Amino acid sequence: MLRAEPDDDVEISFLATKFGRPSAGTLIHITPFVCKRIFYEYGGPQIGTEPLPFPAQDIITNQSALATISFKAPDPLNARKFIDGQLYPYLYWAKSNPIDPNQVCKGSNFLYLLNSYLIIRVFDNYDYRDPPTWNEDVYPIFKKYANLYPVMTFNYVDLGNYHEVTKHLFHINMTMRLPMAHPNHMPVSRDLSKDKRDMILKWLDHPCLGDEKQDFTIHLLRQHLQTALEIEHSTIPTYLTALATIKENYNTEVQDIFKQILIQEMLHLALAANLLNAVGGEPVLFSENFIPLYPTRLPGGLMPQLQVPIEKCTIALIADIFMAIEQPSVTAKFFTDYKKSETDDSEEDITPGADQQQPLKVTAQYKTKG
Repeated sequence: MLRAEPDDDVEISFLATKFGRPSAGTLIHITPFVCKRIFYEYGGPQIGTEPLPFPAQDIITNQSALATISFKAPDPLNARKFIDGQLYPYLYWAKSNPIDPNQVCKGSNFLYLLNSYLIIRVFDNYDYRDPPTWNEDVYPIFKKYANLYPVMTFNYVDLGNYHEVTKHLFHINMTMRLPMAHPNHMPVSRDLSKDKRDMILKWLDHPCLGDEKQDFTIHLLRQHLQTALEIEHSTIPTYLTALATIKENYNTEVQDIFKQILIQEMLHLALAANLLNAVGGEPVLFSENFIPLYPTRLPGGLMPQLQVPIEKCTIALIADIFMAIEQPSVTAKFFTDYKKSETDDSEEDITPGADQQQPLKVTAQYKTKG
């Protein structure tokens, strides 16, 4: 496969041989052709779309048995949407030994066409705001690789987690700056365009989470709502497992609490899905990426040091995991002299948390701990 950037001047040379010896004056035919049995066996977006790098043509080898095609790589115009760039498959053969590609593609030996395929990949144009940020620029790229390489996610670094990426910044930076031919060069970056790779290297030099208020778009809102779905869903199996391990008629109060929490988590998931639908998104529930592998970290970089397991109900599980999950992000410090009255319905001020602008109010009907 030949890789190119938009507007690159590309030159491809063909060497013709006959019985192992250079063959001058050989007429070679090259034509764009997509065999659906090869390229669409498992579905996927359309390839070989207009504009093509060059049309079908005949070329002839010179005295050195070489023939050359030159062209300017086109802009694929994001033809494959979520996949960067476009593929342009070309078949070539000597005119003295012609191939009927349509007939071969329909036959049982259609894979023989692979011996005569030249595939050109042209990346999309990529623009970004300088300086690049995690939220707007790096996360959408790194998250795809985190999904693609779950072994790396669970054993080394989760590329979709800002806190883990910054923790391993030195090693990521080092591997991405090695020559591409180096065996320790980060393999995933071979599928990145030059502009995207340069953007990531620039961000690695000066990592910045980004101002969500400045970077916020409807697309980012949909991403956050999908992440909310994944967060709510990731907690349900661990609660269900803990509930299932409690013997019948034992610890009934704890069982009731677990059942209430599970109902709440399912309600939160439904609410997030409804919001995502309301803003023009589409909840993704039937996906391998949606199903976590336990023990797992919560999606979206939430509580990055917390690993959620699947295990039987224990005091440690409740105290270390469930209490951490349910801990409110906004807390309030109660006055120590506040006294609850069974009949007093008056309201008392409590000291606001750091994120609160106005004093909170609490009535006597709430059970609080001083």
